[in-house]
Amino acid sequence: MSIPLVSHVRRRASGLMFIGLATLTVGCDLPAWWVSAGPTAPPVTTPQPTTTVAPTSTLVSTTGVPSITTTTFPVQPTTTLTPPTVPPTTTAPTTTVPATPFPADAAAKLNLCGAGPGSTPTPGPVVAPAGAVSISPGSDPTTVTAGRPGGTTFWFAPGTHRPSAAIVAQTGDVFVGAPGAVLDGGYSGIAAFTGGGSDVVIRGLIIERFGTATGHGWVNGAAVNRSVAAGWRVENNVIRLNDGNALFLGDRSVTTGNCFDRNGQTGLSAPAQRRNGVYVSLAGLVVRGNEIRGNNRNNLEAAGGCTGCTGGMKLWQTESATVTGNKVVSNHGVGIWLDNNNADSLISDNFVADNDREGIMVETSFNARIINNVVNANAVVDGSSRTDSFPVAGIFVSNSGGSTRVPGPVGIEVSGNHLGDNWNGVVVFWNADRYCGSASDTSVGHCTLGGPTLDQCAALAQKPVSVDGLLSECHWGVSGVSVTNNRFEISAAMRLGCGTRCGRNGLIASVAPVTNTFRFADGRLITFANPLDRNLARSRVVDPARNRFSGNVYSGSWFFDLASPGSKISLAQWRQSGQDLA
Repeated sequence: MSIPLVSHVRRRASGLMFIGLATLTVGCDLPAWWVSAGPTAPPVTTPQPTTTVAPTSTLVSTTGVPSITTTTFPVQPTTTLTPPTVPPTTTAPTTTVPATPFPADAAAKLNLCGAGPGSTPTPGPVVAPAGAVSISPGSDPTTVTAGRPGGTTFWFAPGTHRPSAAIVAQTGDVFVGAPGAVLDGGYSGIAAFTGGGSDVVIRGLIIERFGTATGHGWVNGAAVNRSVAAGWRVENNVIRLNDGNALFLGDRSVTTGNCFDRNGQTGLSAPAQRRNGVYVSLAGLVVRGNEIRGNNRNNLEAAGGCTGCTGGMKLWQTESATVTGNKVVSNHGVGIWLDNNNADSLISDNFVADNDREGIMVETSFNARIINNVVNANAVVDGSSRTDSFPVAGIFVSNSGGSTRVPGPVGIEVSGNHLGDNWNGVVVFWNADRYCGSASDTSVGHCTLGGPTLDQCAALAQKPVSVDGLLSECHWGVSGVSVTNNRFEISAAMRLGCGTRCGRNGLIASVAPVTNTFRFADGRLITFANPLDRNLARSRVVDPARNRFSGNVYSGSWFFDLASPGSKISLAQWRQSGQDLA
């Protein structure tokens, strides 16, 4: 069975008018012209190179910290196009193949947030398990659960339960709901579950309306596991309409079979954790088989509530996280977002569609695999409302790459994905002004994972032993990104609607500033000459020995951004640069 694109792509009215076409309204399916058929020419396939990966070369450390070993690919026998001088083209590539229906995989079929029989998570037990403490709707769950020993099982009877304060979970506690059991916070400013107890189970509940009624008074709070405790299993719940984040993920957390629906900030978040004055990684997270829909309903970033903090799911500094088999749709922000020093991440077999911003985003992170996902119609709201040429995309890799200093297969692998009618396809971006201590970096106080301290990077940036040493130890650069064996589709109707503004893949970078402004932990700023050549990031990001597109299939008319955003070169020019070689 296949799912037509029109069946799942929905769009808010804001920011969605295509030039000369129609404005979509809230909750309406895309009109037929979005997925109209076109010519039937075969798609363009770019074969995977058969040569093996060249040996890597280790950079010399200048700070006593092990340096990154950068991944390199074999250099192709082609004439390299000098990126900054590529002239923009005014016509699209000649291949105009219609988009085909996308596969109806298991994640796409999830209907955990719907209505009707079989469209909610697996219900809890009808009667209380043996030995469980029963909680009736007329009692206060906060009082009933208080003072019990760790390892107690609590069973919520059918009906609405209104706690007077957050329920404090102790190690080994189990909270299970009967069918129809609702935990309602009444927007009284409290969390549903907190406490430092580990290995807690929460199953079969509807958890709603925790936080505040305004939606802006609980930024960066969470309804469930507000204390970010370890080992929580959150299974088969409906967690909806809460302020802030629905769930915080701790070490070893397992989150399966839930509906995260219309929460104020995100559905799930792994927040930054600082222990003994040092930022640490949350390890071993598993997020599997959930439906994550319509989150950031409060539009917090537009309202000034926070920056880079919203969407379907956001993971901050995790190790060996697995995000697989989820349905991530219609979130008002990024769908799945790995931000800041994540390592050894696996994002696989997800259905990611109709999110206002990027479908999947990997930012300032290392060693990630983005494989076998269906990524449709993402970043259309953001892309269509932009006035610049920056290519927001279905999959966006920003200042991320391979490192031997942290766990996981070295490199960023983007392979086996099916991308259709996103504003752009896969874009790899290197911000040359993003490094440990940069005053322009939003990750204040953070340095590259496993790398030098803030003070060490300040000294190294002012008197670098080598450019490569500075980049490997203090910058979130881009190296070892492999975009292979993906299918990229854009419908003729979407191309007609957006002109040359959408339907691009890219390897791009910013120009390095002439001076660096460095921010210390105490807020002091110093300014000094930038030791990096202004075009260094642009020349390296497009180097096929460092980052490579290959083996991809293109349907429809595509442009490519090489080195600079908005260059919009043709497929032939893209191949001349050593990418997607025929």
